[in-house]
This record gives sequence, C-alpha cells and structure tokens, in this order.
Amino acid sequence: MISAVFRTISLTLAVLAFTLSTVAVQAAELKPNDVVPVMDGQVLSRIAIIEGQKGMTVIQYVADNESFQKWNRLVVYSNVRSEEVGNDPKNLVLRLVAALQQRTPGAKYKVAGTEDGQTVLLDFLTWAADKSYLEFTVYRLEKGAEGKGVYSVQMTRRLPYFDEITDDVKKTMIVTRASMLEQVAKFNMPKVKELLDAQAK
Repeated sequence: MISAVFRTISLTLAVLAFTLSTVAVQAAELKPNDVVPVMDGQVLSRIAIIEGQKGMTVIQYVADNESFQKWNRLVVYSNVRSEEVGNDPKNLVLRLVAALQQRTPGAKYKVAGTEDGQTVLLDFLTWAADKSYLEFTVYRLEKGAEGKGVYSVQMTRRLPYFDEITDDVKKTMIVTRASMLEQVAKFNMPKVKELLDAQAK
C-alpha cells in the first residue's frame, strides 16, 4: 500500500559548484545558530546539540514553537568519524538502511548519487508504531577529506497517517518527497561542514 507511493520518479542530482575565495583574515568559528536551516520556507531555530556519541557530532533543529518530542519538521546536521564508515558515504548509507529495516520492517527506500561517489541521497518513508503519523526523511551525505569522515544533512517531515492511499494522498506524498529532495540537494554543505568541524574540536 505505502509502497505504491514509490513509483519511479526521475531525480536529477545537481552538483553545485562552490567558489571559495582566499581571505587574509581568519573568520570566527561558526556556531549552531549561525547555520540555522530553512525547510519549506520555515526557519528552524530551536537547537539541540547531541553529546556523548563517540565519533559523532550531531546538531538538531526544529521550529521555535515546537519541541524535540513533538515537531512537524526536523533538520539534523551530523558528522560520523569511525573506522567502519571511513569517509565513504555509501558505508554510512548501508548502516542507515539496516537501521531503517530494523525499526520499520518493510519500509521502502531509494538511493541516488553522483558518479564520483562524493554525494549520496537517501530517502524513505516510515511510520509510527501506533500509526499516528508518517515520516518522510531525506539524507544528503557527503564524503569528507581523509580523517574527516562523512557529513550529512537529514530533513524529516511528519504527515498524517493514511490507511488508504487515494490519488490525492499519493499526489501529496509525491510532491512532498520531490520538494524535500530538491531542498536537500541545494543545501549549503560547505557551511554545514565548517560548523561540524568546529563542533568536533
């Protein structure tokens, strides 16, 4: 039923070229509130830094009028530095998919990436155990320099749970998914990486 939503949708990965100019003055280190994400036109300014996970830097963002328990939109910046993952996004995707299948058996997912393996997009649809809501999640994972691991931006949106996938529901899901993939593909990854590097020190 849910899998009907995942009919083939052509996805074009736009690899954005960033021109970095050399500046004589060293810039101040970025802080989490310097790289506040915008999702669906909404600023997500409430911040939580997740500590205690070895080899991981994780920063979560939700809207100011929401909590980290009850939210409609969530953005997570993360950096994983471990021997198992190295700096290959595909290694992290395998672990994310394994966790997805364990948490939500039967959940469908799609993976796309650039030919050089520098960037990978992963998206999937899950649902709460009590069927109170659906979650669309998209990841943009990027290869870091040697020893820097893998960087990622996760965007998740909660939607009402539907027992029956009507044409209107299917259209809403397809439009939502396409919009989220477009937003994550255009994300300012250099700033996210700079922020996560500063947090990892």
